[in-house]
Amino acid sequence: MTTLLALWGAVLSTTLGALKVREEWRKRFRISVVPYLTTDDKRGNEVIVRNLGGNPAILTHWELLWVSGWWRLRKEVPFGSPEGEVADTRIDAGGSHRLVFIEADHFAWNPAVLRGRKIYIRLWFAGRKRAVFRKVCG
Repeated sequence: MTTLLALWGAVLSTTLGALKVREEWRKRFRISVVPYLTTDDKRGNEVIVRNLGGNPAILTHWELLWVSGWWRLRKEVPFGSPEGEVADTRIDAGGSHRLVFIEADHFAWNPAVLRGRKIYIRLWFAGRKRAVFRKVCG
């Protein structure tokens, strides 16, 4: 009887431990970037930053970059970032934030402008040591 009780306790504790690990894994920090690009500077381009994690995230700064080359020979040229009024933007768990680029901030993304380069976005979040680096197009 004690062996059966010990076996039941081992199975139950292992199951509860696995459920806790799964719960923590789902809450981890995850960010997705979804671009909606147009050629019309009046409608503009949009980059949607989604928080796929289980905790709120605070976006502190971002910048758009032209990127060419590969790995150690990679060349990054920044061409867009918020000027002056950088405010912390809270993105709730499961929420999103839109970055809109219209008129003067609109960027072209056709092959003639890209010339083999790609457009990336670098996002800085409060409490994170490293920036999130995601491809927008190219």
